[in-house]
Amino acid sequence: MHEPHCLEEVDARAGRFLAHGLLTADEVLGLPERINEICRRLHREGAALGQLLDFPEDLAA
Repeated sequence: MHEPHCLEEVDARAGRFLAHGLLTADEVLGLPERINEICRRLHREGAALGQLLDFPEDLAA
């Protein structure tokens, strides 16, 4: 759960990081897809995550 949050924080500041040479243009342009892929992975693993966190089944759906 930490990775999507970090990538969203980086995405919000991508212009500044690009301007200071901390990220390349390709890295900045790839951020949305990286975030989306992590979300897709979490969605696929959602049931297992709900069980791990001991959520009641009616809340996990």
